[in-house]
Amino acid sequence: MTTFIAGLIILILGGVLYGNFVERIFKPDDRLTPAIKNEDGVDFVPMSKFKNALINLLNIA
Repeated sequence: MTTFIAGLIILILGGVLYGNFVERIFKPDDRLTPAIKNEDGVDFVPMSKFKNALINLLNIA
């Protein structure tokens, strides 16, 4: 159980640190994303921040 919790902490910490590193390198801009600019409710639908963070965590794992 200790190893599992340590693994989760490492994954979350790694995601946060790597995310900050990538943000500093690529410097995101203020342009609208296609999901917001072309929103039609079918193909272009914006996601909530929670769903986006969950997908990011699953991609790291």
